[in-house]
Amino acid sequence: MIMRVAKMLLFGSAVGIFGGAFAPLFGTIFMAVEWFMPDSEARHWLYLSGSFLLFLTIPLIIIGACCLDWVEKDESQHRHKIATDEDLDQ
Repeated sequence: MIMRVAKMLLFGSAVGIFGGAFAPLFGTIFMAVEWFMPDSEARHWLYLSGSFLLFLTIPLIIIGACCLDWVEKDESQHRHKIATDEDLDQ
């Protein structure tokens, strides 16, 4: 059960981060192609899908970041041996 959740979180983080990177790219391409389409139905579909992809950019990045935080939550913090707790209190 725990491995399934970890795999889902890794998948969610990958989809979120890569989707957040590629969604604005494809949204911009769709909206640029829409300017040159002679068919009004295709133009409308490209405009809506491009706008939707541009709108999804920020939520995808946020979802990916949250999933990465949940994955790294249980991992121990790697501290350098040079720094001590006394140095951090100052």
